[in-house]
Amino acid sequence: MTPACHCGNPATQSLAASWLCEDCHRRELGRLRLGRPPTGTFVAIAPGWPEPYANLVCPACGATWIGPPGEECSSCATTERLRETDMATARSTTERTVTESSRINERITELATRYRAQPIARNGNGKGAVIRIVDDDHPPDDHPPDDSLPQPINWHELYQRDVQVEWLVPDFWPVGRQLHLHAPKKSGKSLVMFWIVANLARGRDPFTGRPTPPVTVGYCDYEMTPDDVLERAEAMGFVPDDLANLKYYLLPTLPPLDTPHGGDALIKLLHRDGVQAVVLDTLSRVVAGEENSNDTVQNFYRYTGVALKRHDIALARLDHEGHETGRSRGASTKTEDVDVVWQISPTDTGIDLVRKATRVPWIPDRINLHRTDDPLTFRRVGGSWPPGTIDKAAELDRIGVPDDASYRTARKALTDHGLKPGRNDLIRAALKFRRERSDDHD
Repeated sequence: MTPACHCGNPATQSLAASWLCEDCHRRELGRLRLGRPPTGTFVAIAPGWPEPYANLVCPACGATWIGPPGEECSSCATTERLRETDMATARSTTERTVTESSRINERITELATRYRAQPIARNGNGKGAVIRIVDDDHPPDDHPPDDSLPQPINWHELYQRDVQVEWLVPDFWPVGRQLHLHAPKKSGKSLVMFWIVANLARGRDPFTGRPTPPVTVGYCDYEMTPDDVLERAEAMGFVPDDLANLKYYLLPTLPPLDTPHGGDALIKLLHRDGVQAVVLDTLSRVVAGEENSNDTVQNFYRYTGVALKRHDIALARLDHEGHETGRSRGASTKTEDVDVVWQISPTDTGIDLVRKATRVPWIPDRINLHRTDDPLTFRRVGGSWPPGTIDKAAELDRIGVPDDASYRTARKALTDHGLKPGRNDLIRAALKFRRERSDDHD
């Protein structure tokens, strides 16, 4: 027989020796748990019905619950499982700790037999010291090498060098050196510079026309247009094949060259194209700083000038003159970070290159260039030699120094023959005089 709840619904739950439907069981059970008396009339259990639930109490932990008689206390069972889990975890942790401690002790024993403690500083109160562990077989290096730091000159290697002046353009632009050229606006500085680099790229001395090894030259032009460049090249009689080694960058989009990014970008560009010398036309167009500020020029040198020197790339930078004739416009330091400063001065027959400053002694005071217009050319005319040049050349002739000898070889030969070598610039001038004399005889 199916039991029934006092409300008439089928009874499915037992409570306090009575059977209840699910809804009444939930309500009455809640009241009992809160310690309140029941509200309904329970139906007594008839013989043969399922065993009712009872109010149970755990003798071990005192927990109370309603369930079939003899049911295991769930609180105690859960506690036992947790205890067993904690014990297993503790045993595992202990085993790992013992193993690790044993390994550490073995390592300490090994190090103790190999190393010793060396005091390197003491506290001011004398109660403590800073020590380091020393391996006697491999002593510490207090100053490990750092390749990023500057290295000093090796004097023995330096003195083994055969010092000989190499020129991009004789008397005007030494190999690897940096020039600063200034002139008034519209005085022809860009024109003569284009003539110089185009001839270098073609393999011809721009001032004498003699054949020379071709040079890959870069030209950063921030002022002209493609039509201007074409008109200038055609007026000088060049054809495309003549200019294969002239890397002409028209209005290039480079970061300012007085910044680290600008210097890096220029070096990458020149390396990509194999450039050996570069022209910047003009200086004021390639910097972001104030033209009158010495910081701008110093930053240009720091980020671009030094990088070019390290990579052995020669530089010629063009600049405008200011209100004061004979000097660059703006900052006074523009002429302090280069090897030679040239003033470009127009004349009735061409252009004079006037040396304004130099840190190398073999640069002449002036170079006179004669201009022709059909085709457009610039050729060197005149010229003078320092006093004593011819006499020194005669001495070199007399002791049999070859015409193509280096400066160092000539100086040693003079000394070995009991002659006073004299000034270095005079020896170089005498060597050049003899070479040009030989060319004229040929």
